[in-house]
Amino acid sequence: MPRSRDGRLLLAAQALDALAIGVAGVALPWLVLGAGGSHGQAGLVYSATIVPYLVFGLPAGALGDRSSPRALMLASHAAQALCAAVIPLWTITGTPPVGVILALAFAIGGGRVFADSATFGAVASIVGPEHFTEGQTALSAAWGVGLFAGPALGGVLVAGVGPGYALAAEAGACAAAALCVLAIRTPLRRGQVEGEVGSLAAIGEGLRFIVRERGIATYTVVICASSLAGAGAYGLLVPLLRDHVGLPAGRVGAILAAGELSALAVAPLVGPLSRRFGAARLIAASLAGSALAMAGLGLAGGFAAACAVGVPFLMMQALLTILVIGERQRRAPAELQSRVGSAGRMAVLSAVAAGSALASALTGPLGLRTVYLAMAAASMAVALVGAPFILRLRSLPDPAASAGAAPAGTSSSVP
Repeated sequence: MPRSRDGRLLLAAQALDALAIGVAGVALPWLVLGAGGSHGQAGLVYSATIVPYLVFGLPAGALGDRSSPRALMLASHAAQALCAAVIPLWTITGTPPVGVILALAFAIGGGRVFADSATFGAVASIVGPEHFTEGQTALSAAWGVGLFAGPALGGVLVAGVGPGYALAAEAGACAAAALCVLAIRTPLRRGQVEGEVGSLAAIGEGLRFIVRERGIATYTVVICASSLAGAGAYGLLVPLLRDHVGLPAGRVGAILAAGELSALAVAPLVGPLSRRFGAARLIAASLAGSALAMAGLGLAGGFAAACAVGVPFLMMQALLTILVIGERQRRAPAELQSRVGSAGRMAVLSAVAAGSALASALTGPLGLRTVYLAMAAASMAVALVGAPFILRLRSLPDPAASAGAAPAGTSSSVP
């Protein structure tokens, strides 16, 4: 994919979308807190961007397998850009209400759901079923570039022009992503061409495959439980660093950027490490390591301490994402890539939204630091209980080894 012009454009669009996420990840919670919102309301910003996966995840997966990936990505990025432009324009006359901020976060997240759905099928057609982990690694590297630059840019802009105007960078990044997709010359064909089925039947087929395939089912259950236990650690990170650690916007952005940079550095190692140690072992270790880093965040008392635990936390979160998506997608047949990918992500992000909302609600009675320590304990419990189930997957046959090339009739034209 990176070797061709159109492949590079696809990766650039994903990097720009990730840049937009990174900018908003700093600016939106800061905007809520600056408008007098509580820590819980600031944490709900993250939940609002995730809830669209619960609402639209399944139909987006079916649409991704039945429609042109290029058209779907183009429409999604353009819609994101329009929604993201509302807050900078509103800021000209005043600070938008918290309800408007949450509604726009939901709308932008909705556009991201459909863009992701189209991307699953595109990546699968590029790398083939035997290299899903490597393909996810390349895509994650593109995300890493954006998620490294986004928080750093967001921190600088929040400090320089304020959080409302800083979000103009989010709108610009989404618009640039749409232009990258528009510039792709090669037609990106839809994945499903035989026996068109209705949306409900298509959705059901993807869900049944996830439930029946032992590896996908196991990873989904364990990661959902882990997300429910500890997702608030990411959603509440900006309020924690801002108000409890006492860091200015630039240093908050620097920690988030350094975490994503470490994730970008480790991404090329995922494939070799998976072949050497096995993805199951890496996932089990990352779950436990993430829980320990979460506890460190709850105890951090300054910039150096926050860096020492925040950067490894973000790196392990990214590592888990690469590994779990790679393992899930390589176990799915080519004609179900979008549906399995979107349904799996919908399940996990639904747990993320619920966990983040629960943690946000508990910040009032318990306080941020206590919530972080509670999330760390719950996450470690999930890691210890889930590890034996994950490690047993090593005895299953490798689906990529038996799948061979993608079936005839599936999308294969993406460079």
